Amino acid sequence: MRKFSLVEFSVNHPKLVVILSIVITLAFMTQFPKMKTDTNPKHMLPDTSDV
Repeated sequence: MRKFSLVEFSVNHPKLVVILSIVITLAFMTQFPKMKTDTNPKHMLPDTSDV
Protein backbone atom coordinates (compact mmCIF):
# COMPACT_ATOMS: atom_id res chain seq x y z
CA MET A 1 0.00 0.00 0.00
CA ARG A 2 1.34 3.40 -1.00
CA LYS A 3 1.38 6.30 1.48
CA PHE A 4 -0.37 9.56 0.70
CA SER A 5 2.10 12.38 0.14
CA LEU A 6 0.79 15.93 0.28
CA VAL A 7 3.86 17.19 -1.58
CA GLU A 8 3.37 14.69 -4.39
CA PHE A 9 -0.31 15.60 -4.65
CA SER A 10 0.55 19.30 -4.81
CA VAL A 11 3.15 18.74 -7.52
CA ASN A 12 0.85 16.50 -9.54
CA HIS A 13 -2.23 18.75 -9.23
CA PRO A 14 -1.01 22.37 -9.04
CA LYS A 15 -4.15 23.95 -10.52
CA LEU A 16 -6.41 22.16 -8.05
CA VAL A 17 -4.23 23.25 -5.13
CA VAL A 18 -4.28 26.89 -6.27
CA ILE A 19 -8.04 26.86 -6.83
CA LEU A 20 -8.69 25.29 -3.41
CA SER A 21 -6.41 27.85 -1.77
CA ILE A 22 -8.28 30.71 -3.43
CA VAL A 23 -11.68 29.27 -2.45
CA ILE A 24 -10.63 28.82 1.18
CA THR A 25 -9.16 32.33 1.28
CA LEU A 26 -12.36 33.84 -0.12
CA ALA A 27 -14.44 31.89 2.40
CA PHE A 28 -12.39 33.30 5.28
CA MET A 29 -12.51 36.81 3.78
CA THR A 30 -16.31 36.82 4.06
CA GLN A 31 -15.88 36.91 7.85
CA PHE A 32 -13.67 40.03 7.93
CA PRO A 33 -16.58 42.50 8.24
CA LYS A 34 -17.71 40.70 11.43
CA MET A 35 -14.34 41.19 13.15
CA LYS A 36 -14.06 43.92 15.76
CA THR A 37 -10.98 45.26 17.52
CA ASP A 38 -11.27 46.29 21.15
CA THR A 39 -8.21 48.20 22.37
CA ASN A 40 -9.75 49.41 25.63
CA PRO A 41 -7.48 48.25 28.49
CA LYS A 42 -10.50 47.92 30.82
CA HIS A 43 -11.75 45.01 28.76
CA MET A 44 -8.40 43.19 28.75
CA LEU A 45 -8.33 42.52 32.51
CA PRO A 46 -10.84 40.68 34.66
CA ASP A 47 -13.15 42.73 36.90
CA THR A 48 -11.50 41.27 40.00
CA SER A 49 -7.99 42.52 39.15
CA ASP A 50 -6.30 44.99 41.50
CA VAL A 51 -5.14 47.26 38.71
